[in-house]
Amino acid sequence: MTVLVLGAGMVSGPLFEYLHLHKISFTVVSCLETEVQSVRGCYPDVVCHCLDVADPKLPALISQHQLVINILPPPLMPQVAAMCVDQGRHMLNPSYISPELMQIHQRAVDSGVLLLCECGLDPGLDHMLAMEVIDKVTASKGQVTSFTSWCGGLPAPESKDNPLQYKFSWNPKGALMASCREAGYIQNGQKVTVPASELINKAHPVDTSSILPGVELEGHPNKMYPHYLKAYGLETVSTFFRGTLRYKGFCDTVKGLIQAGLYSQESLPLLQPEAPPLSWRSLMSYLVTGSTDMKDVEEKLLSKDEHSTSRLEALRGLGLLSDTLLAKEKTPFDTLAAHLLHSLAYRPEERDMIVMQHDITYQLPGQREETKRVGLVVYGDPGGHSAMAKTVGYPLGIVAQMILKGEIKQSGVVLPTTPDIYQAVLTALKDFGITATESVFTT
Repeated sequence: MTVLVLGAGMVSGPLFEYLHLHKISFTVVSCLETEVQSVRGCYPDVVCHCLDVADPKLPALISQHQLVINILPPPLMPQVAAMCVDQGRHMLNPSYISPELMQIHQRAVDSGVLLLCECGLDPGLDHMLAMEVIDKVTASKGQVTSFTSWCGGLPAPESKDNPLQYKFSWNPKGALMASCREAGYIQNGQKVTVPASELINKAHPVDTSSILPGVELEGHPNKMYPHYLKAYGLETVSTFFRGTLRYKGFCDTVKGLIQAGLYSQESLPLLQPEAPPLSWRSLMSYLVTGSTDMKDVEEKLLSKDEHSTSRLEALRGLGLLSDTLLAKEKTPFDTLAAHLLHSLAYRPEERDMIVMQHDITYQLPGQREETKRVGLVVYGDPGGHSAMAKTVGYPLGIVAQMILKGEIKQSGVVLPTTPDIYQAVLTALKDFGITATESVFTT
């Protein structure tokens, strides 16, 4: 066997397709029988195993393959990486590098094991498109002074037909929490930290009209990763900002969810599996009054949520004030995520899109300062692969093939920021219609 893929969720389709088309033998592991059966239905010759990361069979499976592609949830990455190092096998994944992963960096280096991370969309293609510009500036003896990057996975404009103006093409918990975690950036040479409780208030309009005319988007800062400054060679840059894109009004609706208590991760007795059936209206009543049978729950919500009728209407439009029985998931947040994953799923005829925009300001010797804008807009295929899946799955497949061919010589924890990786990936992606645009304007 050649490749062991851990996970078979929403972004796995293009990865499996790429491996199959390039005659790369692969095995799939998932803890969900539905995912296993889906893979078997598409690829009858592929060996599949239904087991989780804690299963004692997994290390032996890892040892039988040359490469592990890990598309499991990010918290499992350090555990999987440690097993790969123990078995002397390379690992590839699309998730952010964590401090826990860095603790085994030297052990991976000493073992000659590559742990290549952040090879999806964001993180992933954002690094590659940025470095393509930054390396050209550096080669011309220029200096980058400002870097601003925006990215978002969204419904295509014709498919944003709900109060959140959002649908799920990836992990719903991750998508919901992106607007409720600590963030940071560098502005005028100073580091700015935004507490998780304040992030939702930092949303502001973002002009993407040059790559996506007629669409109003907003955004807020992302988490600050200081090691990106070194990876990009931008230790002296005056501005370094990475942000998340959403449709205008998304953050205000999320603020209503938070104010209503639906982002609480406290385990509640009435949301346990053995608890009596519970409607959404009863849960909302409990969250704002402490009682499940409050008749005037709307009035209580209004008084708690700055008397915002638009947020109240959004709650109603999302089915959160209905008498429909909910699927209990122990905490309000997990219950909300499960509900929205189902109710805001893409229908077969709908499509998603990803939007990425970099503004990189630099000065070349003897010239005026200018900004290069790199734009990437990709649409999903109705009834086929989502844009999110394509921009995560295809890069993973391309890099996997490079690793198997021995074209990546590094070891330890590595980002795809070097020309040997990003040039090959960006070139190969053109065959799938994934191509960025560039424009330059003087500042």
